[in-house]
Amino acid sequence: MSELQTITLNNGVQLGTDHLDLWLITADKSQTVIDKEAPGIIETWQAVVKLYKAGKGKIRAIGVSNFAKKHLEMIIEATGVVPAVCQIEAHPGLQQVELEAYGKEQGIHFAAYSPLGNNITGRPRIVDSQQVKQIADEIGADTAQVLIAWVLEKGFSVIPKSVTPSRIESNFQEIKLSKQHVDTINELGKKNPVRYNTPFLYSPQWDIDVFDTPEERDASLKVW
Repeated sequence: MSELQTITLNNGVQLGTDHLDLWLITADKSQTVIDKEAPGIIETWQAVVKLYKAGKGKIRAIGVSNFAKKHLEMIIEATGVVPAVCQIEAHPGLQQVELEAYGKEQGIHFAAYSPLGNNITGRPRIVDSQQVKQIADEIGADTAQVLIAWVLEKGFSVIPKSVTPSRIESNFQEIKLSKQHVDTINELGKKNPVRYNTPFLYSPQWDIDVFDTPEERDASLKVW
């Protein structure tokens, strides 16, 4: 933990700041080799909690990324410390009702990434569907704004990804959906379920089962 301690506690030399507003446990997607000797999620969360408590305000909140309900239960039971934030893939095609209910019960705030889905798998995206385009036309918005608004209706924070200045600006323009619009998008997503962020399906492949889905059943490693 010496490197982590240096980054977070020694006046933020490497990061150029004297504190972190939020520190998340997440995976380095640039790496394709899985370190089988690395600490598990419980041990990692215990270390994060230790630094959070010892940091004297240098770390203001701690959280996790891509944790399923079972992973949250494991770390909370082991430490008694509930993550402030859980960052997850969230769009109409991935409605994680059980996870969201548990998070609400525990007081965990969700931050959503990939609210529009993506094209990694080559599968059709809901943002490109005719129904979403129709809703966008009705309210004078674009389709990306519609799906961002759908996620915001859940009370999540949203992290849309874009490198285009005009798109970044439009993503910040909040719009309001009617209940009928939300219900339409809900049903559209249920008919087209998809999780885009599945490491076992990456190319190159990560030989690990993260979310306990049928697509991951042949992985030799599991995150629990």
